[in-house]
Amino acid sequence: YLVTNNYDVTINPTVGVFCDLKILRSNNWAISNDIMYTSFSVKGEGSGGNGVSEYATQASFNYHYIKTHHMLQINLLKKHIVFLSVGLSTGFAIKRDYDIVLHYEGGGPSRRTFASRNFETGYLGGLGFRSGKWNAEARYEFSTGISNYSNVEEQTSRIDLLVKYRLK
Repeated sequence: YLVTNNYDVTINPTVGVFCDLKILRSNNWAISNDIMYTSFSVKGEGSGGNGVSEYATQASFNYHYIKTHHMLQINLLKKHIVFLSVGLSTGFAIKRDYDIVLHYEGGGPSRRTFASRNFETGYLGGLGFRSGKWNAEARYEFSTGISNYSNVEEQTSRIDLLVKYRLK
């Protein structure tokens, strides 16, 4: 009843710090490490049934994370203006709220429980630009998601638009 829901798209701020390390003897490669706070809040509705009992579903999820991104960057131009990055992400849930309600045909509402993960992992890919001390990067993340149910094949996709300022 959760997988068939239509969920809305959310836009939330992400804040954090980063540390880029240049790989010695390589003018085009760097390792980027980020630690950040991020959150999402989604709502979804759906319906279903097994022919005997029809139902409508309303679900909302509100999660807050401390995440790390570890990426290998390669400069695409000699002036180091454009770069591609690939890497791994980890996320630790610091706040998990949910509300799942099923409305059965001819019956009252029924609240459901949800087993969620405290930790998620994922893959990252990104494209970025540098100008002086500023970076702008778009990242796509594909992670294991929030569900701890083995029979629910759920993954989470995120797009992060990051603006970074380098101190040194």
